[in-house]
Amino acid sequence: MTIVHVQSANGGSNASAASCSATFGAAVGSGHLIAGFAFWPEAGGTTLLLSSISDDKGNTYTIVDKVSATPIGTNRDFASFYCANVTNAPTVIMANFSPSTNLIAILVDEYSGVATVSPLDGHAMQVQAAPGTGANAVTSGNFTTANSGDLIYGGLTCLNGSSSGTGAGTGFTLRINNVAPNGSNFFDTEDEIQSAAGSVAVTLTLNVGDDTITGAMAFSPPGSGGGGSATLMGAACL
Repeated sequence: MTIVHVQSANGGSNASAASCSATFGAAVGSGHLIAGFAFWPEAGGTTLLLSSISDDKGNTYTIVDKVSATPIGTNRDFASFYCANVTNAPTVIMANFSPSTNLIAILVDEYSGVATVSPLDGHAMQVQAAPGTGANAVTSGNFTTANSGDLIYGGLTCLNGSSSGTGAGTGFTLRINNVAPNGSNFFDTEDEIQSAAGSVAVTLTLNVGDDTITGAMAFSPPGSGGGGSATLMGAACL
């Protein structure tokens, strides 16, 4: 079975709120995967918590990596999450925070053809201070997958809102491209199919310099299951 991108959605709030949502144009298909990223700031010197990801049909989401850019002097946080084998056709996916704050965002993509049991096959997330505008300079950092034919899914936030465009990494296809659903920070998602198991990284190219957080998750095709590595670099784990 071929892994196929189905649809994307994003949403956010510039005003103070306890949650933000992304609404798909059509109900998620039976057995499909929802994968995505959430973004939030740290306000008043207190760590703001991403308390959960939820949807309008009560599905359970796994938060994979959750990191802060405070080590490079930027009070911004990013998280990756997913829900596999969705069967009850949700359309609205929500990121929930405590306490309320502004400049929050959520990005989500739907895929068919992913393993319905234990699909996660490795993940990574990296904070970079001014990685520059060189080709593939923005990266999640390398991690190792155990299964061939994985979906390699990535997300990016430009922390200072100065991005005027983002190019896909070599071999990747942009899905959500340089949007600012929270009114400030720019975001992208992208994907590729990894033909053979091994070391891999999500990469992108910025047109304008900025600080970044880049996350990656690998999802296996049916009949393989998880088992890859995890990498977190240049970040404070939350």
